[in-house]
Amino acid sequence: MPTLRSLRHAAPAAFVCALLATPLSASADIISVYAAAKADWVAGTGDVYERFDADIGYGALLGFELVGVDFWGEALLMGQDQYMFTGNIGVDLSFGDDVRFNLGVDTGPLVFHFPEQDVRGLVIPSFLVADPGVNQSTARSQGKITQEEAQAYEDQYDDYVELEKEASQWALGWNLARARLSVEFALVPRILFLGLGGHVGYHYLINGEDAAADVKSVALDQLESEHPEAADLGVFRELRKSIGAKSIDKDNLHGLNYNVGAFLKVEL
Repeated sequence: MPTLRSLRHAAPAAFVCALLATPLSASADIISVYAAAKADWVAGTGDVYERFDADIGYGALLGFELVGVDFWGEALLMGQDQYMFTGNIGVDLSFGDDVRFNLGVDTGPLVFHFPEQDVRGLVIPSFLVADPGVNQSTARSQGKITQEEAQAYEDQYDDYVELEKEASQWALGWNLARARLSVEFALVPRILFLGLGGHVGYHYLINGEDAAADVKSVALDQLESEHPEAADLGVFRELRKSIGAKSIDKDNLHGLNYNVGAFLKVEL
């Protein structure tokens, strides 16, 4: 039967052992890190998804879970110089060991990158431009603008061409809610998994091409207000068509996106 003295010596030893063991057992519950190679079928509403050369993307994801909250990102190659990136923060529930089911919901940004697009410069039709040497008042009486004004407008528009080329390469958005479901098969218990899964997200998304088209539309609105005589000739309507100027349709900013695919995942 243990004596009081032996219990006094055993209690500190037990406390030290428990203290040393606690971080090791709790660390798996507090934080885990994971990475995966993946292939996904990708689709969604809006013009952005129609710009992809392929429906299947190949890439990777990297993330960590901290106190039950997931932080992860993915990158997919969708074609020649075409990429899709997402950042995600969310929560999930997991069931099982050798076969594990995961349910989760996330929110986070969407970023798309495309090759540089050809951008047409502004060329004002000759029937809108008065003959050389004609002054402004005479040109206005003819429903036209002067040669100097035409050159100034074309030069001013050229200043936006490079910005439009850059904007056309990008699309930006946000997944307000992105539900995910996956099943994982343990190849190496608790470390290596082969999985199948999918996501459905509700997003707001603006295409860089659409943003550039809206800027051009605003610029032509200003030009049209300064030259109502030319507007009556329908010249600006033709200019909008030729340079692709149009206002953003707010109804097209929101929609759904989908990912379905397979992945090989390492978890630590």
